Amino acid sequence: GKRLLSTADKHALIASLGVEYYLTPDFEEIKGLTPEQFVLGIVRDCNARALVCGENFTFGAKAAGNPELLRTLCAPLGVEVIVVPMAQFEEKPVSSTRIRTALEGGDIPAANAMLGMPYAIRFEVQHGAGLGHTLGVPTINQLYPEGFQLPRSGIYITRTHIGGVWYPSATGLGSRPTVNDDATKVTCETFIPGFSGDLYGTDPVVEFHAYLSPSKKFDTLDELRACINNAAKRAQEYFA
Repeated sequence: GKRLLSTADKHALIASLGVEYYLTPDFEEIKGLTPEQFVLGIVRDCNARALVCGENFTFGAKAAGNPELLRTLCAPLGVEVIVVPMAQFEEKPVSSTRIRTALEGGDIPAANAMLGMPYAIRFEVQHGAGLGHTLGVPTINQLYPEGFQLPRSGIYITRTHIGGVWYPSATGLGSRPTVNDDATKVTCETFIPGFSGDLYGTDPVVEFHAYLSPSKKFDTLDELRACINNAAKRAQEYFA
């Protein structure tokens, strides 16, 4: 499945929950272990006193282990096993697949409810074509790295975090049909009314809050400008 969070953001999130040490073993190195070897490795090498897993957890080669087997293997070692029930949304378990499907459909409220926080990106600001400046609505231009889940193409109400301040913003995601010849290139452009400054090379957080409309090809740049300004106005009203 495609990524929802970068490794750095995942680590920051886990640290914010009070976790002091975080180990990520290379999957290739551990995927061949039997369930017994897996448990012994964690208990012996990590000196575990208790293990916590979700109720759908599988481990060991060919996913042979489940929470029941984990309890059985840990009992003689004096290690407690805590099984956490699956988080639910609309009476069905939350999964990364459901979150990706919500993003693909532009259903941001559902994606955010399942994530437990707003869906957000933190990608480096790139030099765009400079069109925003020409239009009088300078935008920041971010490119989705390979392997990340893309939300539905279109225009979103977002807010952008710069220098400790959250700014209401409007974000257009897609292949920029009015000005782009290369339809394969997906850009993510955010217009932040009221902000001026150089953000090239920084990686501001852009949080997605609502889907406004699909992208469409405008006949004139004036129509495009009007659309961007209208989206920005709606973002300011949304956060007011």
